[in-house]
Amino acid sequence: MINLQSVTKRYPGGDDVLVNVDLQIAGGQMVVLLGPSGAGKSTLLKLMGGIERASTGAVEIFGQDTARLDPGRLALVRQQIGLIFEDFKLLADRNALDNVLVPLEIAGYAPTEARRRARAALERVGLGTRESARPATLSGGEQQRLCIARAVVSRPALILADEPTGNLDADQAASIADMLRAFHAAGTTVVVATHDPLFRDRLQGRALHVEAGQVRSIQAPPGQAKVPR
Repeated sequence: MINLQSVTKRYPGGDDVLVNVDLQIAGGQMVVLLGPSGAGKSTLLKLMGGIERASTGAVEIFGQDTARLDPGRLALVRQQIGLIFEDFKLLADRNALDNVLVPLEIAGYAPTEARRRARAALERVGLGTRESARPATLSGGEQQRLCIARAVVSRPALILADEPTGNLDADQAASIADMLRAFHAAGTTVVVATHDPLFRDRLQGRALHVEAGQVRSIQAPPGQAKVPR
């Protein structure tokens, strides 16, 4: 599903964030990118989501080389990806339901079907009674669940989550982990970036350590089966 070959990412005027990375993620895997702030985890997710392009090397998503895609074709690829951000990126002037409707509107769903799907997504994350609430009136945990509802409403093949529990307490983090595991159990490929080893352990996925632009595998915790590559 995702294939990075000799990928280096360099930002103008800065050092290399990723250096000669080779990484393959098969469909149906749960993958956790673990590492400190600034290690390159977010950059990896942006490359996997087609948000940014590699400086050198090749990034393939769903078998397509993102460097060869025009903006229209890249947008179609990105419609198959659900994005969950640490800072939520919710629209403050829209209520919860309207925030979840955004990706369906972009994809061209009919209004009635879009609203049905959006309400179902809110129910799935426990926000069925909050559809009229503006993001500012929701707790941090509720805002993150709203972000998850928006990410999964179009039933994407791939979910990318960047520090989804960075601003949450332990109970809220456990709830988010349970949701991501449920989506994975339903067949969705999930890639999560986190600095928290406890959250990694809750997800029980294939673990990769990211630091200084390099990516390496982490031994599975005792009693946890390794996920095949």
